[in-house]
Amino acid sequence: MVSASTKHNPTPAPTKQETLVQNEAKPLTTSRLGPKPYDLSSDRLPKRTLNYEPSHGYVESKFGTDLHVIQVKAIGPEVRSDTAVLFVPGFWSTATMNFPAMKELAAKGINSFSFSQDGHGRSGKLKTDANLNQKKINFSIGRYLSNLETVIKSIEASGVKNIHIVGHSFGGYLVQKYLASKNCANIASATLIASVPPAGMMMANLRFALKNPLAFAKANLTLNASAAMQDLKTAARILFSTTPEHVPKGCKLSPESLLANYQAMIPIDSEKVRASGVPITVVGTKTDHTISTKEVSRTAYLYNTAEKLIEGPHMWMADPLARQQGLEIITDVIKSTNPIKN
Repeated sequence: MVSASTKHNPTPAPTKQETLVQNEAKPLTTSRLGPKPYDLSSDRLPKRTLNYEPSHGYVESKFGTDLHVIQVKAIGPEVRSDTAVLFVPGFWSTATMNFPAMKELAAKGINSFSFSQDGHGRSGKLKTDANLNQKKINFSIGRYLSNLETVIKSIEASGVKNIHIVGHSFGGYLVQKYLASKNCANIASATLIASVPPAGMMMANLRFALKNPLAFAKANLTLNASAAMQDLKTAARILFSTTPEHVPKGCKLSPESLLANYQAMIPIDSEKVRASGVPITVVGTKTDHTISTKEVSRTAYLYNTAEKLIEGPHMWMADPLARQQGLEIITDVIKSTNPIKN
């Protein structure tokens, strides 16, 4: 990763013919978080009371772009340096949206990482569509999956040998594709929260189209997925199950790729996912307007497990109660697969 203490000059966005840059996995060499708006440690608490050490930096993707990675190290004698959680964000999300959950995991003695995909948050470089006056990306699932693999390899190179991967929404879809096709030697467990099911996003897209026909049409006519969430009321209702004024501060949505959205309608072979041997936990949220509880149950059935339901919206990490319940499940998974020191 590139030290955040140095001046960061994002690599120009690749051309349509995305040329892979051969690079070896390198350990994460993060630095202390910088000033606002990315000062994630601004809890207004005396430094001596913090039970975690936040840092961030960049790791180079195979496409030559910089991926923003956040790391939160727990402080205490019970912390295992060889074990960490990796949060894989879903559509519209960035690494920073997982930061509250990462702090709360640190209080339990668990280290964690999260990252932003290309074109999200501080990762990569976006192009601007002058007609829409907003940022627009059009990356493929293959690129997103490659970025996930790059981050995992960098975490492994830093000495972490037990990675408990947590995929949210589209991030859960990516996790399933990763388990079905990549080397999972250091993946200790996978937790899918409000995840796109193995059947893909067909039903989620259909529900959105029926309930939000104008937003759906605008996204497709402009070939820009960001147009679907331009209306704050729509975004707040679908993702946070609330009104705009009640969406937690810091939950700023990133642009999203329409291409990846449609590619995610392609089903995943659940048998190949199970063949990875990685224990899978399936979690749904009770007031989710994106992924139905029936889809959660079906996903759990395909992975030979019982679904777990938590309170809260699709964006579980933004809701205090949902976050608490979700982290309890994640902690139990870690204890059952890789016991934490007492």
